[in-house]
Amino acid sequence: MRAPRKPPPENWLVIDQVIPRFVAGGLPLKLRTVQKYCLNGKLRCTLAVTDKNTFKYFIDPASIEEFLAREGGGLQTEVQHLEVRVLGWERATIICRRLSGQR
Repeated sequence: MRAPRKPPPENWLVIDQVIPRFVAGGLPLKLRTVQKYCLNGKLRCTLAVTDKNTFKYFIDPASIEEFLAREGGGLQTEVQHLEVRVLGWERATIICRRLSGQR
């Protein structure tokens, strides 16, 4: 006997809807990365059956904001350090100032 299938939670998002939020938050992630975050519990997710009888991860929108607040700052710092190494100190300083709104 099979366990009953539970419907997806209301107002939760599928991965395709989540990726643009990560990009806007400064974390350009791929589909597989978000799947791993769901699997490892870094995001509040549930695996549910869609109306087309397929399984998809449904992600709590609040957990996306929490993740960006927790993880977003560290990645931005790493990117800035990488720019310094690749571009040279003077050019990287100009880029960082533009990103932060300074002149």
